[in-house]
Amino acid sequence: MATYRFLKLKMFFLLILVFALSGCTPDNAYLPMNPSDSENVIVEIPAGSSVMAMGNVLTQAGLIRDSEFFKTRVKELGVDSKLKAGRYAFQLTQSMDEMIAQIVSGVVYRDLIKVTIPEGYEIKQIVETLVKENLVEAESFYDLMATTPLDYPFLEGIPEGKTRLEGFLFPSTYTFEKGVSQEDILKAMLDKFNTVFKPEYYERSKELKLSIFELITMASIIEREGKVKTELPLVSSVFYNRIQKEMKLESCATIQYALGERKEKLYNKDLEIESPYNTYKYTGLPSGPIASPGEAALKAALFPEESDFLFFVLSNKGDGSHVFTKTYAEHMKAKKANE
Repeated sequence: MATYRFLKLKMFFLLILVFALSGCTPDNAYLPMNPSDSENVIVEIPAGSSVMAMGNVLTQAGLIRDSEFFKTRVKELGVDSKLKAGRYAFQLTQSMDEMIAQIVSGVVYRDLIKVTIPEGYEIKQIVETLVKENLVEAESFYDLMATTPLDYPFLEGIPEGKTRLEGFLFPSTYTFEKGVSQEDILKAMLDKFNTVFKPEYYERSKELKLSIFELITMASIIEREGKVKTELPLVSSVFYNRIQKEMKLESCATIQYALGERKEKLYNKDLEIESPYNTYKYTGLPSGPIASPGEAALKAALFPEESDFLFFVLSNKGDGSHVFTKTYAEHMKAKKANE
């Protein structure tokens, strides 16, 4: 028994000597490797790894000084059976205890991509944005949108085609994990629309005698025409008033959509384009949405402000606001004053 104790003590002192020679001592073994380096170090801890094997992974990655101390510390903390395999992101600023706690928690590394879809984006701009972030392949994503069965109440009765979801991919900031499927991306955007479009909006749409598709078409025009959010209900009232009086909507935004480009200035020849989106030529709403409206534009389409306005023109304030008028004569006067 005495010989066993002697051998155990001898091994302990040899271990301390090895650590001392390597510059690793009990005083610094658990400390961060570099308190000023916060760059992520990604490591993979395979399933079924022993505590020692985990320590070796961390040591080889330069995150800890020695796997023996790691094993000892895990035992001291009593978490031997609680360590979880996975892909982790650690920093050299972390202590050994912090890394052990992270492995116990199982908070693994996720390679995330954040992408913002601005309000008023057309479907082609949305696809271009997703392609730029390497999240989708354009042609297959268009095919997916055209052919995937979609069980959402707001999509009932929408026309077929690759751009059938125009107006329904909700503009927002999304966070996707790298490698996410195109199906999951599409679902996330439609789920977001479903969350924003409240159940009472369906009833309100019926009160307005509009289908959801028609309502989103109106909201998309409001979104594209209105620059100042507080003005959107007034912009909405102008279009509803014109429809009620069987006047053409005469929305420049619908012409831009028909042209396939957002020209800063439209000419008379542009207004003659043959398209079901030409609201200078045809009365009523165009054949479908022209962009993805945000929540403010949706609410404006649902609850237009009461007014007698039939016209609006961009003001000369430079803030995107408009001057609203009731008659054509007033409109022309306002237009001239704000040129």
